[in-house]
Amino acid sequence: MGNCRDRSLWWRNPYLLLLALGLAAPLFFEIAPWFTPDVMLLHGSIPMLAMMDVNLAVAAMGSAVLYFCLLPHSRAELLFVVAGGVCADAWLISERLNYIGAYGQLLHIGLGFYPFVLAALLWRLAASWRGSGEDTLRLAEVLGLCLAMPVLYACGG
Repeated sequence: MGNCRDRSLWWRNPYLLLLALGLAAPLFFEIAPWFTPDVMLLHGSIPMLAMMDVNLAVAAMGSAVLYFCLLPHSRAELLFVVAGGVCADAWLISERLNYIGAYGQLLHIGLGFYPFVLAALLWRLAASWRGSGEDTLRLAEVLGLCLAMPVLYACGG
């Protein structure tokens, strides 16, 4: 839960600050190219990173592992994330097979799970918004941890 238990000091929680950074960085990289025309928009560079760069796949797989390890799951949520992730990874493998090769695909496994992990986290966060503050805070912290590496890597890429 971070280092603050008092609800009035929620803004001192380092995981929530990480979540704010994980949400502000992509916004900055979507706005900044409007003023600097030689820089590509973030949403235009992410598909190329997803297809070619192994580091984004490793960061996304690390976030999926964090999600699986830090939160309890219902059977339906687990089925949604695993089935969706396997289908998305199979599609990505079929798209990359021509230029990465069969053995290179092993390094890229895991990127397909990331959108489904984010969807499950956002769904749970929306469902717990009116519930207990501790559960919402914990979900926001896990969302911040899951966003940190892939989003910041995509912004740097």
